[in-house]
Amino acid sequence: WDYKIDKTSTRDDLSFGGWAMQAIKAGKMAGLHVDGMDECIKKAIKCLKTRNFRNGGFNYVAGGNPTGLTATGCLCMQLLGYQGEPEVTAALDTMRKWLPSYTGAPRGTKLSEGLPFNCPQYYSYYAAQCKYQAGMCQGAFPANVKAWQDWNLAMKELYPKTIVTLNETIEGIDGKPKAIGYWPKRREEAHSDGGDVMSTCLCALQLMAYYRCAMMEIETKLNVLNQEFSLRYDRNPISSIKSRLKTP
Repeated sequence: WDYKIDKTSTRDDLSFGGWAMQAIKAGKMAGLHVDGMDECIKKAIKCLKTRNFRNGGFNYVAGGNPTGLTATGCLCMQLLGYQGEPEVTAALDTMRKWLPSYTGAPRGTKLSEGLPFNCPQYYSYYAAQCKYQAGMCQGAFPANVKAWQDWNLAMKELYPKTIVTLNETIEGIDGKPKAIGYWPKRREEAHSDGGDVMSTCLCALQLMAYYRCAMMEIETKLNVLNQEFSLRYDRNPISSIKSRLKTP
């Protein structure tokens, strides 16, 4: 994919493509079945593997060196069912030392030594989900478990400490007043034209990984249990599995 949905373009923009692939995943989870969707996914994965993957990570456009979009390519492959591919394993290894940050590692730092400096929160959004998917899945490798635990601890410390709480409140759905806060844009960087709104969305979505990914994890475990009962016993007590996130 490229910006403006230009089908004549030969420029495969992984930043734009990452959102397109997340949209496909969201559509499939919502029960949307469009003719050609499965073929579309296969083409996207082939592009990631043959054009965007290089030297242990994913690039911005084909032919370039790996960037912070290593997390984007990794997550897209995980979400679309290709989490066991060698490109995902290599990307997770490259991101092993990454931790959530507003500033990223100093300019010139090797990609495998720290979160890139140019769009740290944008990359953190993807990396948080990559590490959760790899570290909390059934039979997760110890190195991936530790990478998620390290990220999780850093995330829990960073975001509650840096949110700006306003003096005003807003009425919640329960009728009670709720505090209001936001995460300010930290410095000039790529995607900074989104300002405080963009920064707040990226931070909040990282914290939402606990809820969204936890649901997927439980649903996966129930599906495995469902298949096991179907194979081992004549009678399966599970009729169907559905999920939704309820408001506390």
